[in-house]
Amino acid sequence: MIKYLLIYFSILLAFSLSFYSTLNKTYPKFAYLRLYFSALAFFTFYFVLYTRPVPQNDIKTYISYYENVSDLFYVYVLNDLDLVFYGFMYLISAIGFSPQAFIIIVYSISFFFLSKSISNIFKKNRYYFLCFLLFLSSSSFFLLYSNVIRQGLAASILLFLLSSPSKNFFLRLIMPFIHKGSLVFFFRKITNNFNKKTRLIVLVFSLFLSVFTIDAILFINSFINLPMVDFYINSFERQSSSNSTLKFTILLLTNLLFILFYNNFNNNKLEKNIYNTYFIFSVIAVVFYQIDGLFSRLNFFCLFLAFPIHVFLIKYLDSKYRSFYFLSVLFFNLTYSIYVLSHPSIVENIF
Repeated sequence: MIKYLLIYFSILLAFSLSFYSTLNKTYPKFAYLRLYFSALAFFTFYFVLYTRPVPQNDIKTYISYYENVSDLFYVYVLNDLDLVFYGFMYLISAIGFSPQAFIIIVYSISFFFLSKSISNIFKKNRYYFLCFLLFLSSSSFFLLYSNVIRQGLAASILLFLLSSPSKNFFLRLIMPFIHKGSLVFFFRKITNNFNKKTRLIVLVFSLFLSVFTIDAILFINSFINLPMVDFYINSFERQSSSNSTLKFTILLLTNLLFILFYNNFNNNKLEKNIYNTYFIFSVIAVVFYQIDGLFSRLNFFCLFLAFPIHVFLIKYLDSKYRSFYFLSVLFFNLTYSIYVLSHPSIVENIF
């Protein structure tokens, strides 16, 4: 029960700080309050996620990898091609840290980039805390930081790259070698000149392509014989695939909502960059809809990018609708998170 109370407390605190920062304009940029809240949120979720029985999930797999990384480093790299993540694992192991310490270090780095990203994106405190609130109330936050930590780290770096005014060449270089899914980031500029109509056409066309995706991959594989094809298409049975239709529907509806406000995003370079990245991830996720192992991973990136965009929308709505819109999104987010976190494929991974 204490874990649920802590989660509730963090969510309530984020909401309270957002309201307080709206009323109180005298506090000097809330710099210290932001730092305090980020630290509190980090330690709260560290407690919730790591003071529990050993989960039967990716964390257990990474601990197993860590214990054998000195002997099987090249095997891990060749299997996943995520050289930087396993190279970092090898380095931390060589220094002498425990497997649990490695997990905590990765989690800490991820949280740093996430909190820094939100701070970079939102200069006004009420928007900063509102965005944090959406993350804290989201199932994707738990999953990205308690289970698929490799993707969580890549997603946090990706959001930081989008929020930072500098190029950060080193982070751009290593991000794809932490998680391959982040490669989609580099195709975002393709959609720079797409108008609303073009985006709708591209979305519909990606839906059409999804019907033929599996057959196309199997045809190509008959010539190339890719080792992961059987893992994703034939032998990889996922309980989470029962949620695919729901996730797919939410993804499409969210895209339609964002497309309505495209002209507003187009007037702000930062907002446009984040939205274009969301859109290209969405399009490719739709193409792989029938392969849940790929669709779910890409959909995580979409969820991660959608939260700041929802907050962007608030300022473009009539003032009398802003509170209603945000509370509706928050309520839906919480309801969906309860559903996801109660699903048999997730329960053993979180609590």
